[in-house]
Amino acid sequence: MERPLSVSEVTLAVKQTLEMQFPEMWVTGELTSFSQPASGHRYFTLSDSATQLKCVMWRSRSITGFQPEAGMAVLVQGQLT
Repeated sequence: MERPLSVSEVTLAVKQTLEMQFPEMWVTGELTSFSQPASGHRYFTLSDSATQLKCVMWRSRSITGFQPEAGMAVLVQGQLT
């Protein structure tokens, strides 16, 4: 029997696989469930007719003057991590 993996080992393997398989990319969808807490990070869901991606835009990457609104069609650049 192989040695059991720790939770940390499994999540690290999944993270590395995702990041290698899906480098930085462009994704289009509908902006939903937007929030911007006091931290300044922006949390939102990017949706299409079949599924959703939970997303975060770190405060350091925020776009000055951009006011996201639910229902807005957007083109975003990012990476899975």
